[in-house]
This record gives sequence, structure tokens and C-alpha cells, in this order.
Amino acid sequence: MSDTGSGGGDGFEPGDTSVRHPETSMNTLYPYNAPMWQTESGHQVEFDNTPGAERIRVAHKSGSYHEIRFDGNHVQMTAGHHHQYVKGGHTHTADQSHDEKHGGHHRENKGGDHHTEMGGDQYHTVKGDHISGITGSHTHMVGGSHYGKIGGNKTSKTDGDTNHKTMGNSTHNTGKDSLTTTKGSHTTKTGKDYTNSSQGDTTQNSEGKHTVAANGDVSSSSKNGTHTTNAKSSITKNAQSFNVNAKSNLNEQTNIQQGLNVLSGGFSVNI
Repeated sequence: MSDTGSGGGDGFEPGDTSVRHPETSMNTLYPYNAPMWQTESGHQVEFDNTPGAERIRVAHKSGSYHEIRFDGNHVQMTAGHHHQYVKGGHTHTADQSHDEKHGGHHRENKGGDHHTEMGGDQYHTVKGDHISGITGSHTHMVGGSHYGKIGGNKTSKTDGDTNHKTMGNSTHNTGKDSLTTTKGSHTTKTGKDYTNSSQGDTTQNSEGKHTVAANGDVSSSSKNGTHTTNAKSSITKNAQSFNVNAKSNLNEQTNIQQGLNVLSGGFSVNI
């Protein structure tokens, strides 16, 4: 026989994924390797009864073979392509680790449902692009925390409605500019206080009406910059009273329906 083994084990253990193709466990002593048959073309069938190295080996002249080792391990080598067809069901059970490696492309085609269940962690690494296409609905549920990081740009498009619900706090941080465009109406509702803070200038533009309504107080302040309200037609303010404070000059023209308390440059004027 033309085995490449050194004759005496190769350190292969069940579930050992470091050995992709274990060498033969041949450690034959004459006459324990009888009976053995070899055909004219080179096919071999061997029943080795060497104590401590018992094995059965069926080999094809091309190099493909089956070998059952002394410890019960089964090694199958296919020199060419391997085709397996099962007309009925197929059950594959491994009580220990399972390792699978493909040197080329890998394709799976399932005519029915696909169910994957993990008892521990799952690691999914893609060195190239990852494309996922779903013709139906997509449900993603996480029982613990969810962390996502994108090294490049992110684009998200929803043809229908979008509903975001956060039972706890929500924080959005933008390192640079932020632009929100709404072709229709835009409504922001809060059950408690609402704070909009900007270290630089803040600009609000509306081609239609701009309404701010509150059951409680409404406060607008600028610590370092200028607070400007511009309107092409009129500005209407309705309240029992208004308090307008300015550290320097105050320029305001408005129609007063109730009382207006203007504090400018340290002087108080009631209108």
C-alpha cells in the first residue's frame, strides 16, 4: 500500500478542527494485516487486525478512500467531486464540535422554512459586502442591549410609515451639521419638559405658519448670540402678559392685546 502516514497516529482527536485531513493511522504488523485485496487497477480493501491499530480501509486507485480507525474514528477522502443525494429526509447529529470549511463559493437552497437555534453566542464575520433581501416582513428582537457601529455612511429609506418608540431616555448626538426635512407636517410632543439647546446660532424657517403652543411656560434664550424672529407679514403673541428681557438694545414692534413688560438696558416700560 502507498499510504503517506508515518505509521502510528497523527494526534487527531474527535472534534479537532485543526486537522483538516488527518493522515492514515496505519501501524501494521505482519501477519495481522491479512486479509488484504488489491485489484489489477489498484483498488484496495484492507482489514488490519494489528493489536492496538485495528482498522478497515477501502481505497480507490484515484486516492479516494474510507478508513475506520482503531479508535472508531472515520476518515473519508474524496479525490474529486463529492455528490450526495437523499430522496427522503436527512438527519445529521454531532454531539461535539462541528467545523465546516469551503475553499470556494457556498450556496444553500431551501424550499421550506429555515430555523437556526444557538445555545451560546454567535459570531458572523463578512470580509466583503453583505446583502440581505427579504420579500416579506422582517422582525428583529433583542432581549439585551443593542450596539451598532458603521465606519462609513448610512442611508435608510422607508416607503411607508416609521414609528420609533423608546420607553426610556433617548439621546441623539451629531458631530457635525444635522438637517431634518419634512414635506408634510411636523409635530413634536413631550409629556414633560422639552429642551432644545444650541451652542451656535439656531435658525427656524417656515413658508407657512409657525405655531408654538404650551399649557405651561415657554422660554427662549440666547446666552452669547442673537435671537432673531423675522416674519414677512405679522407676528401675533397672545398672553396675559409678556416679559421681554434684553441685555443691550431691544427693537420690537408688535400689537399689544394685554400688558407688555419690556426690560431694556436696565429700564422697565409697561405698555
